[in-house]
Amino acid sequence: MKNNIQKKSSKIVGDFLNKTKLHKKEFAQMIGVTLSYVYNLIDENVPFSTRSITLERIATVMDINPEEFIEYQIPQEVESFSENLLMLKDIIKHNNLTTLDFLKMFERKKRLELVDILRGARPIPLDWEEVTLIAQVLSISNEEIYDY
Repeated sequence: MKNNIQKKSSKIVGDFLNKTKLHKKEFAQMIGVTLSYVYNLIDENVPFSTRSITLERIATVMDINPEEFIEYQIPQEVESFSENLLMLKDIIKHNNLTTLDFLKMFERKKRLELVDILRGARPIPLDWEEVTLIAQVLSISNEEIYDY
C-alpha cells in the first residue's frame, strides 16, 4: 500500500520536472545528488527524502517553501538572511526570473553553490568575479549585490 504523504511529495517533484522540462540529471546537479537519487525522489514506491538540506535545495530550485514537503522538519537553528540575499531574491523576481531560470544562466558546476546561497546556507561570495557574474546575469551593478 502506497503512503499518500510520500506520493504527494514525489508527485510535487515529478510534476515540477515535467512542467519545466528540466532534465533529471540537471536537477540532480542543482541539488547535489546523483541521478539515481532523483529517480528515487519521483518514484512513489520509494520513501521520500527526509534530509533537510536536500529538501531545502529542492524547494529552492522549485521556488517553493520546504514546508510544502510533509517530510521536512524545520531545523532548530534560526535562519538569518542577509539584506543582500533578500535583495538578490527580489532582483531575481523583478527580472521576471524563476530560480530555475536564474540557475540555468550559470555553468552547471556553479549551480549547487548558488542554490545554497539562495537558501541562506552560504554567504554571498566575496570573490569579486563571482559577484560580477551574478550582477551581470541580473543586469545590475556589483555594488547592488555586495556593498564593499
